Amino acid sequence: MEVLLTYLSEGGHGPAALRLVVPQNDIRTPTHFIALIDVSESMEDNGKLKHVKHCMNLLLPFLTTEDALSIVTFGENSTIVLKHVKTGSEQRPLIEKAIESLAVNGCTNYSAGLGSVRQILDESSSLKPGLLTFTDGHANRGVFEPAALTTMISRIHELYPTLSMSFIAYGTDHNATLLKAMADSVMGSYSIVDSLEGAATAMGDCLGGILSCAVQNVIVECPAGTVALGPYTVSAGRLVLGDLCSGSNTMILLEVPAGPVAVTGVTLPHLDPFRIVAMTSLNTSPNVEITVTRLRYRCADLFRQIRDSLRTPTDLTAEITSFRETCADPTLATHPVMAMLKAEILSMEAAVANIALGATRGLDTQLTQHAAFTSLLRGTTTSIQSHGGRHVRFDSDAEDPDENVILTSPMRSSRQQNVSDTMRMSSQGGGPM
Repeated sequence: MEVLLTYLSEGGHGPAALRLVVPQNDIRTPTHFIALIDVSESMEDNGKLKHVKHCMNLLLPFLTTEDALSIVTFGENSTIVLKHVKTGSEQRPLIEKAIESLAVNGCTNYSAGLGSVRQILDESSSLKPGLLTFTDGHANRGVFEPAALTTMISRIHELYPTLSMSFIAYGTDHNATLLKAMADSVMGSYSIVDSLEGAATAMGDCLGGILSCAVQNVIVECPAGTVALGPYTVSAGRLVLGDLCSGSNTMILLEVPAGPVAVTGVTLPHLDPFRIVAMTSLNTSPNVEITVTRLRYRCADLFRQIRDSLRTPTDLTAEITSFRETCADPTLATHPVMAMLKAEILSMEAAVANIALGATRGLDTQLTQHAAFTSLLRGTTTSIQSHGGRHVRFDSDAEDPDENVILTSPMRSSRQQNVSDTMRMSSQGGGPM
């Protein structure tokens, strides 16, 4: 892995861009995939639980005899449906039967589900673990305070730093603040889905990321006083990044005092620890990659400002227009992120139009998730529509001329792209089972 620190002004300190480049390889990481599934009664509405079952079955062909699967449900209480079952063909009937047996059960005891996940991790093997949570609501049994639940997630990650975590929420009636906080605390992804196609895409993106993980438990060691821009936080001289995929190219913008910057982690599949001191250079010229990174952060901030305008009305037309004009710079046109940013401008304008119409149900949640997606480029998101409010749908075979657009990260790994695109295509026209 290459670790490059480019100072943007002379002096060996101040504004800097840290780039982490992971070589492309075809090594597939054996995985322990843990599905944590909300089975509260609301998951029966619009066939949401049926969609989860369908997606779980779509996922199975991507798992091999080297992988393992656990399934945990949480409703009134939590049940470990499968624990570390090998996913070869011999076990496939057992797994399919377990998936089909999933049924709704009362309220939403998320903390009990996390307790079951902890139990599985305590007893599991050395396979690379990945946790995917499906939910559609608010925790209302067991421990349900957002701060306490976030602490539980963070504690699990501290105990199992190789664990990847992703959160998929159905519709806009869930606790967006909680899911974003939990995702941020473990550098995980947070996606909103409203169809079988969206759920399959998000699950495929999550699985593909775990399978293509090349470097895990990545931590940037910074000089005291370093400040990270955008979604990252430096605490006690450490910036936690989590997993990096094969072929990934990650950029982080920093304000760095004088001193070395190093990156630590573990490479897969051999679990070799490393510590790399960043190679430094100076470049004061305009740089497309840095400009695009700043635009992503600005995009996320605009989504947050629009969300804040739900409470304190603010005219953001000029800011959005200025952002659109900046994104039209022809020198940026070929960068893969620019198409995504231009699509997100349409969602900004739709959100503003909906606020003007008073069609704001679920909009706070959507804006929170769009801010998370654009700042980290992890997970998936769905466009915001401006036809009097977003029509949340779950029957993906419905013909809808205003069908929401699913956006995936343009920086995802090739395996993420393959798995998520294949699962998405397999889901099209399937509707609820």
